[in-house]
Formats: sequence, C-alpha cells, structure tokens
Amino acid sequence: MERDLAVLGVEAKVRYTPPGKMCSRDFTSADPKIPWEELISTDPKVKAAVQRKKDNSPSAQAFDLEQGGVIRIFPNHIERGQTAVMEFTENSDQTSGPEKPRTLWSFSFQLANGPVGERVLTDHSGWNDIGDPEKTPEAFPPPGS
Repeated sequence: MERDLAVLGVEAKVRYTPPGKMCSRDFTSADPKIPWEELISTDPKVKAAVQRKKDNSPSAQAFDLEQGGVIRIFPNHIERGQTAVMEFTENSDQTSGPEKPRTLWSFSFQLANGPVGERVLTDHSGWNDIGDPEKTPEAFPPPGS
C-alpha cells in the first residue's frame, strides 16, 4: 500500500498491529487539537461542534471508511510534506457474541505533518471496548455468526 500511494505522490506509513496494541503517536497531527473537556462533554451543542471539527479535519477530508470496510483515500487532500498514517489490527480469535464480545478488527487513519518515526507498540487500553449493544448492535453478533 505504501508503494501504491507513493506512485500517487503520497508518503504513507502503514502499520499492522496485534490485538490489544497500538502504535505510539510519534508524529505531529495535521488535525486541530480538540480540548479534552469538549471531547468528553455531554452537552449536545458541544458534541455537535466536536463532530463538525472532526468531519472537517484534514484527516477526514483525506480518507473515508465506508460500510463493508472499504477504505477510500483522496490524495488530492494530502499536502506535500504530510504523511498518511494507517493502522490495521485484526483479531485472529474471530469468535464473538453476547457472552464473549470482542473486537474483531480496527482501523485508524490520521494525517501527520512531516515525517513519522519507527513503529513502537504500546498497550491499547480500549481494545475490547465495543460500546453499548443498544447503540452498536453490529458489535454484538449472535453466537456462531
């Protein structure tokens, strides 16, 4: 993937990580910083403003994760000197269900201003936090599915 994107003029770092791990954030994000207080706010107006900031961020303009796991990258939204950082994690234990919820895979994308260092794995404390079954029923498939 890195070579394919390089042909399009996009510098990329693609990282594959094991379940429960993530790469250290060893780069400067191209996205604006959102204060922690805003990120955890329950105020609907603040939550809507945070979502607008995320939706209009450089990273959100440069990629789209569609239903079915299709990832679209838009090179025209990646500036010279920026690096596309993508992290893929797949869980080899594909069993899941209400009595054993688990994350099957994850993907993250972020634009970095400048170069990105070598991969350093750290613990991903939220790896198995798959949310509320009422709000994200797709995260809780029936046993055997």
